[in-house]
Amino acid sequence: MILYRGFIVMNTEAVEQIVLEVLRRRMPEVTFTAVIAERDVDSDGQDVMKIAVVFEAASDLDASKVAGLIRHMRPAMNEQGETSFPIVSFISKKEAQKAGLAAA
Repeated sequence: MILYRGFIVMNTEAVEQIVLEVLRRRMPEVTFTAVIAERDVDSDGQDVMKIAVVFEAASDLDASKVAGLIRHMRPAMNEQGETSFPIVSFISKKEAQKAGLAAA
């Protein structure tokens, strides 16, 4: 736990671990190579958690599974005291390497 904007919240490494657990449980056919979480504030001043997910898969991700992921991430994050809204983006490992992302 850390102090952020006057509140005690989870550190980003703990958020990354929760997200990874949810991803692996909901999408076992996909290999997730990195999860990178970063705190931010949206245009309305609300706390958000930007989460980048790097993955390897034989085909495109199943949109029906991706669309419902936040519904599974938020309760897991809230149980640990994290109230920021997750904003999740996905990038393939190949594209991450092209973009020079260190976590890829």
